[in-house]
Amino acid sequence: VSLAFPASIQDFRVVFSDNDACHEWLVACRWPDGFRCQACGHRVAWERGSGRFVCRACRRDTSITAGQPFTARGEGVLD
Repeated sequence: VSLAFPASIQDFRVVFSDNDACHEWLVACRWPDGFRCQACGHRVAWERGSGRFVCRACRRDTSITAGQPFTARGEGVLD
């Protein structure tokens, strides 16, 4: 996944063609070197869906949108 933000509306529509594409881009931006738990530093998590991840070591629940403008939306990024 390229982290470069699209330069035009046409590129935006290609890169962010659906909510799954948005999800992949947000995950890559949040954890460019792979998941890392903010609480314990563990590198492996279960993905619960809806952008939520649970650390396999300490069970901390985190989201790809926590602390981001999308946090309070409660819906897909494109919805």
